[in-house]
Amino acid sequence: MGSKERTSWNPCAGWRSWQVIKSVRTMPDDKLCPICRLHQINPKQSLKGTLVDCPSCGVFAFDYPSDHQFEHLAKHEPEKLKQAAAMLFVRRIEGLTEPIFIRFDRKVVAPHEHYVILCFDDLVAEYPDTVSAQIERCLRNFCVLSERPGQTIQFHHQEELAFAFLSLETEAWTYYANNLVSMEYLKYGGSPNSYFVTPKGWERYESLTSGQGARSNPVFVAMWFGEPDRTKEMKELYDLAIEPACKSAHWAVKKANTVPHNDQIMGQVLQDIRVAPFVIADLTENNPGVYYEAGFAHSLKKSVIFCCPKDQKKVHFDVSGINQIRYSVREDLRSQLENNILFTQGEGPHKSK
Repeated sequence: MGSKERTSWNPCAGWRSWQVIKSVRTMPDDKLCPICRLHQINPKQSLKGTLVDCPSCGVFAFDYPSDHQFEHLAKHEPEKLKQAAAMLFVRRIEGLTEPIFIRFDRKVVAPHEHYVILCFDDLVAEYPDTVSAQIERCLRNFCVLSERPGQTIQFHHQEELAFAFLSLETEAWTYYANNLVSMEYLKYGGSPNSYFVTPKGWERYESLTSGQGARSNPVFVAMWFGEPDRTKEMKELYDLAIEPACKSAHWAVKKANTVPHNDQIMGQVLQDIRVAPFVIADLTENNPGVYYEAGFAHSLKKSVIFCCPKDQKKVHFDVSGINQIRYSVREDLRSQLENNILFTQGEGPHKSK
């Protein structure tokens, strides 16, 4: 998969380009978005699945079996749908606009190359898992929505306000709002459903994001170099899977031994992590150095994408509960990693001219 220009692509045009036009039919006007279940939508269908353009969730597609899965979740696990909708909202305000192909079966292939393939469970896993992390994510939402310090954010629709506070449940989002106000991170605006970020809130936001390197810097890859009999295998994993995945998503990338330097190895490694926009950690053979580098990145509040071979039965307990890319062959890793990068980080700045 080589470099390709994505910015001018129209998601609906992309859908039309692969569907069988004569098979398209319009579903009932009162059909609700299968994820947020708030907005009436007019989805398009083809032999390959369904395309949805929701005001809250954005553009996404899914195959027909997923329709039944959404209905099952609505009846038995509605909280998962609410969390997924909140994270799709976060993705939109963060500027990650590539349309998503949502699947429940990891074996299902996206119908069009421009779709970011995402497993529904991975989307739900993006939702912060502690109250403190949820409150911090709410603050980040308001800072991202602010075009300038002091700007009042006015919400004209109640669901937009609820999504900014990560919950469609009135009791939950008002709890987050009241806490952020009591901590003096937010203040109420001059009209209903309006807030602005205080100087103290901006200071907290800056501390939360201070470890983030410039997007133009290389992504850092932490990985095992391999014993003598596996050095070639690990080199090919980087050269044929990890590096192409990053470059296809338009990110520069390097690992510790690809750049010559005169400083001590570890000092240079830590500096590379400090300035990296995010980190990729391959857990092959549970190499202690990889865990150390991933932990250092985590202490800087950097995003870390974990990868691990499918046939490796164990990872250390401190990352066992964290979402990981499980791959069987190099091409599998390359595809999953590119999709993960596009979903969590968006396109990088290094696009071919």
